[in-house]
Amino acid sequence: FGLHFMDEKNGLIVGAYGLAFSTEDGGKTWKSAMGRMENSKGHHLYDIHRDGKDLYLVGEQGALYRSSDGGKQFNEISSPAKGTYFGIVSSQPGQLIAFGLRGSAYKSVDNGNHWSKVDLPSVTLTAGLRTKDGAVVLANEVGQLFKSRDGGKSFQVVTQGQTSPVVSLAEAADGALVLAGVRNLTRLAVQPIITEAKQ
Repeated sequence: FGLHFMDEKNGLIVGAYGLAFSTEDGGKTWKSAMGRMENSKGHHLYDIHRDGKDLYLVGEQGALYRSSDGGKQFNEISSPAKGTYFGIVSSQPGQLIAFGLRGSAYKSVDNGNHWSKVDLPSVTLTAGLRTKDGAVVLANEVGQLFKSRDGGKSFQVVTQGQTSPVVSLAEAADGALVLAGVRNLTRLAVQPIITEAKQ
């Protein structure tokens, strides 16, 4: 479910039932990395995120892990909730937003040591990214987009034509958003209209 390369040689993938594999040769060969974290219940791992020197993993039933040694060892972080996280994104260096099931989203301003709830509709959040201009964009399973320009303190609904579930987000070179959905790919204009505030 998640893929991240620290450099051109060293990478990590994670997935269902706690599976984790690492490569040191750019993906030519892979070896198990499951022993790098304590995941005895085999929770699914959905996302890998890098923030500065730290790597974060999020997953099923509130699974949260952090590595400060390039992914050699991951330590469990106390989770603010037991619901599944499908992703994690940085709003600023050291400031994180973990998001997932039923619209749950939590913000940390101290590298994941403490968390506070973010108010969003109770629809599962499936994708997120930080844009080049510093905004944070989250997408949910019914195709809605939410944008924050204050580091995740508040989010606004973004008007757009996508109505199918969004599974991944990317930013194009010109700043446009590219949405990968269940049915198609959608390109969203650089300056979407903000229609509704969510405090």
